Amino acid sequence: RYFTIKYSTSYSGAGTTTGIPENSQSVAEGSKPTRPSDPVLTENGKTYVFEGWYETGSKEPFDFEQPITGNKTLEAKWSDSYYDDNGYTVGDEAGLVAWSEAVLDNPKLNCTLERDIMLTAVSDGESNWNPVKNYSGTFDGNNKTISGMKITGEAKISTGLISNLESDGTVKDLGLIGVDINISSDLSIEVGAIAGISRGIGTAITNCYSTGTISVTVEGQKVAYAGGIIGQNNSSTITACYSSGTITAREGGVYAGGITGQNDGADAKITACYSSGTITARNAAREGGVYAGGITGQNDGADAKITACYFTGSVSAGTQGNGGYVCAGGIAGETRNGSTITACYSTGSISSYSTYAGGICGISSSTVDTCYWSSSGGTAIAGIGDGTDNTLKVENDDWLTAINTMNTKLNEVGATYKYTNGDSDRPLIIQP
Repeated sequence: RYFTIKYSTSYSGAGTTTGIPENSQSVAEGSKPTRPSDPVLTENGKTYVFEGWYETGSKEPFDFEQPITGNKTLEAKWSDSYYDDNGYTVGDEAGLVAWSEAVLDNPKLNCTLERDIMLTAVSDGESNWNPVKNYSGTFDGNNKTISGMKITGEAKISTGLISNLESDGTVKDLGLIGVDINISSDLSIEVGAIAGISRGIGTAITNCYSTGTISVTVEGQKVAYAGGIIGQNNSSTITACYSSGTITAREGGVYAGGITGQNDGADAKITACYSSGTITARNAAREGGVYAGGITGQNDGADAKITACYFTGSVSAGTQGNGGYVCAGGIAGETRNGSTITACYSTGSISSYSTYAGGICGISSSTVDTCYWSSSGGTAIAGIGDGTDNTLKVENDDWLTAINTMNTKLNEVGATYKYTNGDSDRPLIIQP
């Protein structure tokens, strides 16, 4: 016995549809139908993203992998997302996935969100997003959000919404809500909500934020970088971004930070960012250094600069081995090799369960200028755990001197951001 599948569309707009099969498909009972090529809808220079074939009244696309047991009439449907000469304009999950797949052929393909997007929920142990590789275009969040991104399991590549953001790549005005990244790897790996790694002159992340959980575990002497925005920031600028939630890096050599696990390279600048999350770096034995910071685990190199940033959460660094190089700081676990930290503050709880803890830096062999801290607990008893300490501790919540002195310094260095009075959770906040 055979059944018939007919194809149609209810589209009646001014655009043009092509590729709707004119002839019905005859399928033997119990056999799987052959999926036709995706039809195309174009209108006013825009090509819309095909969502799938739907049975009348169904909210889910027809599954061509299921055996046929009766006659079917399937209707072509397109999403509101489309692409044109400017790239993709995305308003739903189907459009976001279509853009991510198209980037494989065009790494500079721009994307602009026009609505908040909720990714489809998946079961424990499953993922609903594949990180976008080798991206060098502009992703404009348009002050919209993507919620529910989940990536889990064994990872072989840098992990985040974007795997690796390359030279001249830009992500701006984007919020990632309820991020759930929980991966392990037998390789050294970078993990961040926006991108695993950002590298190259001209690469910029601006006005972005993330909430949720990021956790990475590596084996042996491998290295893990975990950050609330970028896993490892190499020669890129991160401006006016923030994260909240939980960020954890375990085993091997580990770098964890509220904004980025490590900040290094030419033009590696973090400006006007903050974090209120729980930052943890741990290893099981003395396999590598442990670096945890409210903004970055490690600030490294003459061009690595952190300016006008602050932290209000908790930082913890430790090892189960015999000692080890372990450092925790309210801004950076370690700052070294000519890097700078300027006009930053921390009110966080900072603890190192082995060696160095500081309200601003666990270890500093570089310039820390005009920075203030107050303690909400932990093991830190100084602004710099090891190194020259010219930071100032704020007593009795008297931030008047701090705000005036830091704003004077920001004016001296030509920064366009200034501190203003905040609230009980954030005594000072940054404004343009």
